[in-house]
Amino acid sequence: MAVFASSHIYKERLDICRSCEHYEKRVSTCKQCGCFMLFKCKIANLRCPMDKWKEVYATDDYEPKTIEEE
Repeated sequence: MAVFASSHIYKERLDICRSCEHYEKRVSTCKQCGCFMLFKCKIANLRCPMDKWKEVYATDDYEPKTIEEE
């Protein structure tokens, strides 16, 4: 099984996080789980602690680019 979410899922997750009241924009972290979201959103089998997005299993074999790299 691949580790990384597709680029589309990564972008979708990060957009959800960036619009969330628990997102700390200055350091790109979640105040609920404490994770660095630019990395957490890339990992296919992780989920949001607030259930705003779920784990996925149809994934890419390579690491998606971060939004800043595009």
